[in-house]
Amino acid sequence: MAQFRLGLAVVGLIVAVAGVLRDDRRLVWVAIVAIGLSIAIRMWLRRTQPPA
Repeated sequence: MAQFRLGLAVVGLIVAVAGVLRDDRRLVWVAIVAIGLSIAIRMWLRRTQPPA
């Protein structure tokens, strides 16, 4: 799941750059959603992991 989170963040970054270069607001919103999901997964993983 951690690899999925990292991949989602990278995809979000790439889509954000593409959205800015193409001046396409829809792509920027897709990037925001992808990065937001990545952050949500990170918070969920941190909550479900037992303390070390």
